[in-house]
Amino acid sequence: MIIGKFRKDDNGCFTGSIPFITSGSAAISIAPVVRPGTDYTVTFKYDDAIEIGQARFRKTNAADKFLAVTLDTPHLRESITCKLVDQTASGGGYALVWERDPTSDHAQRVLAVHAQLKGTAHGDGIASLLHTLMHYCDAQGKSFQDQMTRARYLNSGANDEIEF
Repeated sequence: MIIGKFRKDDNGCFTGSIPFITSGSAAISIAPVVRPGTDYTVTFKYDDAIEIGQARFRKTNAADKFLAVTLDTPHLRESITCKLVDQTASGGGYALVWERDPTSDHAQRVLAVHAQLKGTAHGDGIASLLHTLMHYCDAQGKSFQDQMTRARYLNSGANDEIEF
């Protein structure tokens, strides 16, 4: 779902709007920012003053570049993750695309069932589930660390970082 439209200027800055955040046509700027002690990031600013998110350049397995975006404002229930993709070849500028993450809903259901079975407090759900998985790996003769490394690899998918 396209939630915003942007144009890129000669300095590598993007300007556009995200109507559900800016209530209409107010401009949002996206510009590279270097902060001491951090990697290069891109910061989203509303009205040139209020920071509403950050992004990092990523590439797909096909070597297509895009901005992986995290938007977070006080009026959002939780942060949302999007992609700013180049549609200039079709004359469309750049589109901010958001898709609901089906794995998030699944993970919440798994945690809820695990918490109910174990009587785990909500804040300890992930740690308790990982503890259970550690015991499962031991019983199956598998290395939990190897499984975590594999999970990190699967999680990174097509999101290898590239230099800004």
